[in-house]
Amino acid sequence: MTIKDVARLAGVSVSTVSRVLNKHPDVSPLIREKVLEVVKEHHFIPNSTARNLVRPRRDAVGIICLGRSNPFYPPIISQIEEMLNKAGYSMCLRFITLEEDELTYAAELERAERLQGIVFLGGRSDYTVAETAALTVPYVCCSFTNYFGDVPRERYSSVTMDDVACMHDVVGYLYERGHREIGLLLPSFPNRSISELRYRGYCGALKKLELPMREENVLFCSSFREEDGYQAVKKACQKGLNCTALVAASDMLGVAAIRAMHEEGVRVPDDCSLISIDGLNITRYTLPAITTLVQPQKTMGEESVRLLLDMIINKSDGQHLIVTPTIRQGESVQRLN
Repeated sequence: MTIKDVARLAGVSVSTVSRVLNKHPDVSPLIREKVLEVVKEHHFIPNSTARNLVRPRRDAVGIICLGRSNPFYPPIISQIEEMLNKAGYSMCLRFITLEEDELTYAAELERAERLQGIVFLGGRSDYTVAETAALTVPYVCCSFTNYFGDVPRERYSSVTMDDVACMHDVVGYLYERGHREIGLLLPSFPNRSISELRYRGYCGALKKLELPMREENVLFCSSFREEDGYQAVKKACQKGLNCTALVAASDMLGVAAIRAMHEEGVRVPDDCSLISIDGLNITRYTLPAITTLVQPQKTMGEESVRLLLDMIINKSDGQHLIVTPTIRQGESVQRLN
């Protein structure tokens, strides 16, 4: 699709489309909305500027990091940068907000920077063939995979842990220590995501262990942000927690839960044990130190680059690596048996 096609479908001139795409203020809101609707519906990506088209090709790899303040990603980014430097590639790192679409951003960055490949750090789990058609270079999904989407697996690579199996690990860890009323803190999942996979794992683990599944023990928050987890746990504590242990779907939600329970007079682990997922260093310094499922961040960074370069250099099909997490014991889980 060209800019002329967009103009025809929107019923405006090419110059008007150009002004909308370049964010000129002299376009009415109604016309702007009509043009952007066509752009979104047809996944149109503007051509690079003439300056970019004549620029020499670079050995650059784009890193699109979803979430500007997520502490899980810096160790992975550091490892990716080291591996790319050794291989003679430069890294083009961009952070985007949780509200932005990583695929659209990546397609625009690919053209602007003439990228050789892309690593997505975090993202949706339901990419479609139509959405990814705008990407013309190999890409790797790091810390997630396209579980719900329809993109053929040979077209991309991924490095992630099994988000369903990890919940069996943490629920089983609590079960072995005598816990039978096990709760869960996680974001709600309207758009098929890691949250849904972890929820499935939680439910499956309870069923396998013949433990009760109680709706009041599942604490939904609106996102992985600490404030949202904090508020969800505060409300649950005020109503009265009915579980002896709580699984937090991320370490930062676990940190938020510790604070909320402390303020509401719920002692960890005496009144309620806590285990979380990620393995961030901050969990070593909370009071009490949080027991966490550690994702191997260094390995994830290394393998993401290895798989991407294999696709770039050797034109290989996509590969999908499942990494193995380990539980790091802290002080937040009490043994009941």
